[in-house]
Amino acid sequence: MFSNKSSNGQAWHQDCNPENQEIYNLNRLVYTMDINKLTGGELVLIPGSHKKGIIPSDSFGNEIGHEVIIEPNKGSLAILHGHLWHKVLPIHDNIRVSTNYRCIPSGTPDNITDICVYRNMMYRFSDEKILTTRD
Repeated sequence: MFSNKSSNGQAWHQDCNPENQEIYNLNRLVYTMDINKLTGGELVLIPGSHKKGIIPSDSFGNEIGHEVIIEPNKGSLAILHGHLWHKVLPIHDNIRVSTNYRCIPSGTPDNITDICVYRNMMYRFSDEKILTTRD
């Protein structure tokens, strides 16, 4: 995953649709550089949110609450459930690089991460289509 200097990071989202708790992916994020307040691009997540269903829409305000900010060091590994509510803060210093090795349990559809849930929409990457907007 590559982000340019001064990019906005990533908005709150879930990497796959949480309608069925039994179908999910795991993100294995390997950080190839230090990420901290100076560089920006910190990972923000809500612990346990992968069990709470769909992320609240924007109508609830920008902050969700109970946020944990992760500042990984070069060589760190973070493992995130695909239903976890998470975002990336804006990048300040330079580029931001991490590598995501996604995996899925046996029997999970290969296209599990085709639909991403954001606070304001559900988006399908394969045809670049907004499936629904959310209030």
